[in-house]
Formats: sequence, structure tokens, C-alpha cells
Amino acid sequence: MTCHLFTDEDVESTSGTREDMTGSKTRNQCYFFIAFILTLIVSLAIVSFVIFLIIQTRNKMDQISSRLISERKNIEELKKMNSMILKYLNQSEMKEKERYFFTQSPELHDYFFTHPEMKVSEK
Repeated sequence: MTCHLFTDEDVESTSGTREDMTGSKTRNQCYFFIAFILTLIVSLAIVSFVIFLIIQTRNKMDQISSRLISERKNIEELKKMNSMILKYLNQSEMKEKERYFFTQSPELHDYFFTHPEMKVSEK
């Protein structure tokens, strides 16, 4: 299909209405073809941009996922450390209680010496 655009002189030089209609039909087909090509180009540009955005979003999501995974590992390690510390504190508290089980505890000792009415009187 050749797209030949007629000038005003070409249209005036034609001698019949049938030829004028053929020229305007060809011209309309040419305009339609040009509009169609431009629409395809714009559509291709939009689709390319959308694909670019999808790829960028996927890369960002991958980065966020890897960061969350590393943070999760850090949280798990902190939980383990916290558990170990709590176990140690519980064990040391138990040892402290065992130590003062048969002897006077420091709290009781402090209580007796700060409250004179509790002192044992000698007779």
C-alpha cells in the first residue's frame, strides 16, 4: 500500500467526482495508517515503561525480603541470647537461695539491724 498524499493541485486537476472520492479515500487510509503506527509506538513505549517498573519493583522487593530475612536471623539470635541470660540468672538466683537456706539471709540481717525492737534482749 503506497501512501500518496495529494496536493490541492492534484485534486483540482482530477476531472471527476469518482476520482475525487478515490483520492480522499486513499488520503483517509493514509491518515489512518499513520495514526495506527503512532498509536502502536505510543503503546510500545507505555508497555516498555510498565515492564521497567515491574522489574524495578521486583528488585526492590528482593532487597526488602533479604533484609527481612537477615533481621529475622538477628532477632532469633537475640532471642537465644536472652534465653541464655535468663537461664543463667535463674540458676544464679537458685544458688543464692540455696546458699542462704540454712543461714541467715542478708535481707533478714538488714531487717534485724534496722529495727531495734526486733533485737533479742538478754536477761
